[in-house]
Amino acid sequence: MFIRYKKLLSVIAFLELCGCSIDQTQTDKKEPLSLNDAILTNNLTAETKQTNHKKRIGILTSGGDCSGLNAIIYAAYKKAKAFGYEMIGFKYGVHGVVHNQYIVLDDTICNSDILQKSGTILKSNTKVLLGENGKILNKEESDKEIIKRYHAMQLDGLIYVGGNGSIGAIKNILKKDPSLRIIGVPKTIDNDIAYTDEAVGFATVSEVVSNAIENIISTAQSHERVFVVEVMGRDAGCIALISGIATGADVILIPEKKYKWDNLVRKVKRSYDEKKYAIVVVSESVESEEMKHKSCQLSDVLLRKEYGGIASVIANKLKKSGFDAKAVTLGHIQRGGRTAVADRLLGQKFGAEAVKLINNHDKSGLLGYQNDRIVKTNMNDIVSTTRSLKATDEDILLANSLGIYVGE
Repeated sequence: MFIRYKKLLSVIAFLELCGCSIDQTQTDKKEPLSLNDAILTNNLTAETKQTNHKKRIGILTSGGDCSGLNAIIYAAYKKAKAFGYEMIGFKYGVHGVVHNQYIVLDDTICNSDILQKSGTILKSNTKVLLGENGKILNKEESDKEIIKRYHAMQLDGLIYVGGNGSIGAIKNILKKDPSLRIIGVPKTIDNDIAYTDEAVGFATVSEVVSNAIENIISTAQSHERVFVVEVMGRDAGCIALISGIATGADVILIPEKKYKWDNLVRKVKRSYDEKKYAIVVVSESVESEEMKHKSCQLSDVLLRKEYGGIASVIANKLKKSGFDAKAVTLGHIQRGGRTAVADRLLGQKFGAEAVKLINNHDKSGLLGYQNDRIVKTNMNDIVSTTRSLKATDEDILLANSLGIYVGE
């Protein structure tokens, strides 16, 4: 190599003696930037695009964690690989998109072991979104960053896994740039997303909560007590309703239905007289005359409600009515546990379908599970992102018919 270099220098010197000029633009030509370097320096030229052109799909898991997220990622990767795509997994939800934090998924990362695990291998982030300057980004600014990153990484599509807030975010992004292809996948333990009968995560949380209530029942029977069990449920009472029915609860309180204290006490007394214990299951967002939930301003752009322990309020009131009552708040154990088979299957169906739609150059939309099949609703057709329980819902009617008090 050194001998060749000396010969090249000799040729250049000879040509210069002969009056010939050397084109410096050819000798000083630099290698094109890698895709990652181009993104980091915001210098994605046409040459870089051509050099790094590769079929590529991105995926992110937005908001809080739940079971079944890894099943979505697993199936999406497998399907993408079969179609010849590289799969980019953005870490920490939208934060990873904005700050270029991602991993390239492969067989080692996406192996079958992750199917049973709750949470997400891509990590979660529910904190405020900060820009590169450390300042909080508002929705307008974050949308622009997502659009910029989508084009910079030359994505053929983005799989956006999230709750009802994420659906609204997708709609806003697509309004600004309809050229993006984004497929929304519904996930939430609350099961309160519109356009789907069930979201990923709900089957597992129903099992986890039901098992916890069953453990409490044995203690309630032994001590002849009333237990008030508080479960998650920010806008919808699906967790309380389904787990309450499944475990034979006496009272189920959900945010969609008002309740009367006298009727609640009457039902608890009747149940206690019959079996010497009673179980009340209540959603965290239910309020009472003594306690109203307050909103907490986390930043200029993020407002979040704080729930103040409705189970303790109800248990204390029951004590004043003469019952030996205890409150139990299940908390974050509801987000964990071995992923239920139903969530593994639903997650994989969603993940595979999302990639198929992107490969077919289909329009952006939200996937859903309706009447035992996977469907897609175009984003332009989505009016509301939240689904709440109604008095005429089949499960509420079932609870009523079983003599469970679920409010008025």
